[in-house]
Amino acid sequence: MPMSSQASNNFDELESRYRADLEAEHLGRYALMHDGEVVAIFDDKIEAFDAGRAKFGAGCFSFHEIGARPVHIGAMASAMT
Repeated sequence: MPMSSQASNNFDELESRYRADLEAEHLGRYALMHDGEVVAIFDDKIEAFDAGRAKFGAGCFSFHEIGARPVHIGAMASAMT
């Protein structure tokens, strides 16, 4: 699965299947994900990245801050380009 698809699919799964439970117990931590599954939880994004790279290889995983919401900049995106 391409890196962009891995990250996008993992984020969709995080939001639809895991968000409520993870926010209740792990708010502000990082979920390491692979193929739509939460593999591990980390306190630090560097630890999550290093563990994902070691276990799955570059581009074959993603990690997401638990409780963080996507930032939408809307019209500002066109103004800045």
